[in-house]
Amino acid sequence: MPLAPAPGLAGLDRLVASTRDAGVRAAVRVRGEQRPLPADIDLAAFRILQEALTNVVRHAGATRAGSASRTAPTR
Repeated sequence: MPLAPAPGLAGLDRLVASTRDAGVRAAVRVRGEQRPLPADIDLAAFRILQEALTNVVRHAGATRAGSASRTAPTR
């Protein structure tokens, strides 16, 4: 059986939707040019946001959560 692809920032909309489904109004804002990331960095960025939003849902008792990221210009 083939393995599913590793999650990455392309799955961010689905992650935010599941956070909203859990009752937390979540929003993520991304600034800068979107460009492909190395697979390990893409996975790490996704997992960090996933953990943060999971902690808000499970432990914070918050009704809103937000995150922002910025892509630095290339040199």
